[in-house]
Amino acid sequence: MKTMKKALVFVLVLVMMISVMALPASAKLSTTYFSDVSGFVELYNGSLANGYIRALQAFLYHYPYTQATIISGGGIDGGYGSATESAVKIYQQKKWPYNKNEWDGRVGSKTWTKIANDLSEGEATMEHVYLCYNGNHVMFVDLRAEGRTYYSCNAQGEKDRYIRSY
Repeated sequence: MKTMKKALVFVLVLVMMISVMALPASAKLSTTYFSDVSGFVELYNGSLANGYIRALQAFLYHYPYTQATIISGGGIDGGYGSATESAVKIYQQKKWPYNKNEWDGRVGSKTWTKIANDLSEGEATMEHVYLCYNGNHVMFVDLRAEGRTYYSCNAQGEKDRYIRSY
């Protein structure tokens, strides 16, 4: 009986430890990643910042209300055209339902901050971390060099284009 209680306690402790280790996979962004993403460059129809646009499109591709718009506009292609602008407006309408002034189709600090709020840290190792929306990879952060190097992810969730380094 005593051995059985010890075994049960051991199993419970093991389960708790595994649960705690799995917690970061669904946690919101750490302050560092949140600050980085919130400070990304402003994007608008005609922008040429390909890596940032791809990261935005990857996010909107996985956001349920904008996926069809991104797909019909050519997918995650790095071009900020009318489809991406429309998807951004839809996202902004969902985030600021009573403030039409925010529905401008531009992705400035306010919209990047909303996106950062929606992201979570996914699969992580000592060398990298994925930033995810609803479990889908949106950005890959390489931690091997000094600082952090951000990359967009493609529709399959694979590391794609360089965004920037911090």
